[in-house]
Amino acid sequence: MQQVVMLLVGAGSPTLWRPLASSYPGWALGTGLAWNSNVAQDHVSTYLGNILSKHLFYDETGSSGCIMLDLGRSEASIQSPVPVEPGTNVLQTSVLLNVIMRPNGVDFENTSADQLGK
Repeated sequence: MQQVVMLLVGAGSPTLWRPLASSYPGWALGTGLAWNSNVAQDHVSTYLGNILSKHLFYDETGSSGCIMLDLGRSEASIQSPVPVEPGTNVLQTSVLLNVIMRPNGVDFENTSADQLGK
């Protein structure tokens, strides 16, 4: 019998506290894979949003879980190639975060759509 170990971690810096609901996809996925680790990735991609909507958000429209996953994917696609502000760490910032938290510090003239994500 093969054993699999999974560690679910919610990380954030003091400047980026995430709502508890942003952890739901990882918890649901981790719980599901603990119950059945032989699930194909395309099956997870197809049904995880609906599972979140129905069982965690109690959303009868079925869209909130898919929106949560889309937001996570969009955040992962946003990259800041160099620190936007001197003295900041590239790993602790993104162009989108800087637009929200430091709108006067973002050079919109030299920011491409690729840096903001699609």
